[in-house]
Amino acid sequence: MVQFDNPLAPTIFENLISVTGAESADWPLRLECCGNPLWEKNSRLSIKLMNRKLANAAESGADILVTACTYCQLQFDKIRKKQPEKQRKVPELESVLYIQLLGISMGMNAEQVGLSSGISLHPQITPA
Repeated sequence: MVQFDNPLAPTIFENLISVTGAESADWPLRLECCGNPLWEKNSRLSIKLMNRKLANAAESGADILVTACTYCQLQFDKIRKKQPEKQRKVPELESVLYIQLLGISMGMNAEQVGLSSGISLHPQITPA
């Protein structure tokens, strides 16, 4: 058994975020699924889960969502943007993969890590 983190209240991702110099926000739905694995079977439920998670992150004061999961990245980036603008009921939080945040913290620019050049990484970042 590995036991390197508490499975009921993990903190390893927050620790990895703090290594980059970013500040992690605490929020209740951080461990909940984003809904992407349901997309093909039930897109309506998938979007509902995503919007619920995004709203909760925004309520926590987050500026950006950081994820280690490519499903989350797809959900927050691609699927959310497929919604008609009038149906988007949550603030537009930028989402980045952890490796992109790490690259930025090591001095790489947004384009080098695959982010749009207009993105600005604020100190208040939320793990997804």
